[in-house]
Amino acid sequence: MLTAIQHPVVGLLVPDQWNQSLMTFRKFSAMERFWYPDPEAAIALLTPQHQEWVRNWERHTAPLARVCRHSDVHSALQSLWVYEVHPGVDHEGQISPEKAPYQK
Repeated sequence: MLTAIQHPVVGLLVPDQWNQSLMTFRKFSAMERFWYPDPEAAIALLTPQHQEWVRNWERHTAPLARVCRHSDVHSALQSLWVYEVHPGVDHEGQISPEKAPYQK
């Protein structure tokens, strides 16, 4: 069973919803051109709890990891240009330096 780790380069990594890999979230502002211009409309479709998690995604990594693949949550995150990142871990749950390209 995977457990959350604090990586010195990538930051907090938490198990995904199936406990198959460790993940985090990153904002990729360059993706803006591929999404519609109204993130508030996408966020408004969520439950109040999910709205809080999406709006403050940097502080809610663990709970978002459990629901980020629900289509409405997924769309709301993408409307903010926030995407899942699975940097890869070895058999001990550690990220090798060559697999840690996303610095905080």
